Amino acid sequence: MNTTARWRSIPEPVRSAASRFGDAEAVVEGDRRLSCAEPAEPAEQVGPAEQVGRTAGAFASAGVGPGDRVALGVPNSAEWIVAAFGLLTACGVLVPVHTRFRDEEAHGIVVRGGAKALFVRNGFLDREFTGSADIPVELVRRITAELPFCHLMTGYGLTEAGTGTASRPGDPYEAVATTVGRPREGFELRIADDGEVLVRGYGVLRGYLDDPAATAGAIDPDGWLHTGDLGELDAEGRLRIVGRKKDTFVVGGFNAYPAEIEGFLLTHPAVARVAVVGVPDERLGQVGKAFVVSRGEVGEAALIARARERTAGFEVPRQIEFRTELPLNATGKVTKDRLS
Repeated sequence: MNTTARWRSIPEPVRSAASRFGDAEAVVEGDRRLSCAEPAEPAEQVGPAEQVGRTAGAFASAGVGPGDRVALGVPNSAEWIVAAFGLLTACGVLVPVHTRFRDEEAHGIVVRGGAKALFVRNGFLDREFTGSADIPVELVRRITAELPFCHLMTGYGLTEAGTGTASRPGDPYEAVATTVGRPREGFELRIADDGEVLVRGYGVLRGYLDDPAATAGAIDPDGWLHTGDLGELDAEGRLRIVGRKKDTFVVGGFNAYPAEIEGFLLTHPAVARVAVVGVPDERLGQVGKAFVVSRGEVGEAALIARARERTAGFEVPRQIEFRTELPLNATGKVTKDRLS
């Protein structure tokens, strides 16, 4: 029997969870556990459905009515689930706010989203950031061999489309580490003539809020989302991301992709983080400059010499600047426009 046919709104599955799943755990957050069932005794912890109902009442008491937008600045947690379902139960519209955004960024989302209210948890606008790096092939092998995981998957996605590609069980270690897999069901993928990754499918956004110009610039008339990422496909149709279109620079007529150069530099054991940008050069037009955060003894001459031995000449950074940290945005990515 298809139970979803009875549901006329998003909150209804929450209210029916107790009868469908009983005491099964609904939310696990550290030591905190919430079951689907409502407590038998009033003195016990209030169940999820009751928490959602009370939250909906609180929103209504605060003046939130049907169609009103409310910004929610809460990290992934039980509170986020309760607040989100509570708002929907009150017939409000959810405007998510990334909890790692800085003040100005969060303010912009709230204002552009037309939020009537802002719901936050203590610690909102915290200042901790994290980054990411390529996955070494040996690490993939060790994870699957030494940890109790059946499969390790990598994928490619973005806010405008969701996850469009993913690796598959049985893919070789090198493919999992160096590619982001093949298109998922319901998605199409192709590489444009200039190397840009284009995605089309059910997850692609319909448009940016109140910004038709940005929508037209990102989604072409055939429904392809222009991601701004550069990639290539291997013989099995797996996607490999080589960089950002806007980050590419030209060295003496050759396209240089910062992500590839950064990936090579990160193979040095003394390099913790790195960002590569193109800088002006009188002879070649542009050359690469690397900004490096080290975790051991290493010098500019040694890194450049190593690159000359193992990479194409146009990929070799001509300059290396050592820093104690790199400028990051709210999602932990390097803001290269602040490097020079």
